[in-house]
Amino acid sequence: MASASRKLRDYRQGDAKKKITATGHSLGGGLTLSVSARNANVDAVAFNSSPRVFDGLANDPPTADRVLVSEVGDPLKNARRFWSTKINESVPQENRFYTQYAKSGDNKHSAELLALGLIRQGAKSNEALKTLLSHNGKCRVVARWRLCGSSH
Repeated sequence: MASASRKLRDYRQGDAKKKITATGHSLGGGLTLSVSARNANVDAVAFNSSPRVFDGLANDPPTADRVLVSEVGDPLKNARRFWSTKINESVPQENRFYTQYAKSGDNKHSAELLALGLIRQGAKSNEALKTLLSHNGKCRVVARWRLCGSSH
């Protein structure tokens, strides 16, 4: 946490109002929410987030847009429920989204599965994402993902 705050301070040097959006998955998602909740003008998008980073957080976090995206059945769901008070103070209900991209047997905490599902969802209305998913009807490999227009 101290390292992330230090990097944020260095990045903002000379412009304290510079708008930042942090993202992260699992523990990184928790750190994302923590940095946002402890620093002004830092929005956050967290995926399948760990809630433990709210330990020691004051009850009045700075105003920011915070979004939590979780796969239904994600194993951290119960942990987030235990820490719900801090999550409720930091992430409004209307900014919490639950996806169902995983199929039977899939790892419901997988960042890759969640990312691919979000790309497929976005491709329904975004031409750039449609192009990413399908290149002349053939699958493409981007990073470690095999991107195809149909479901996995």
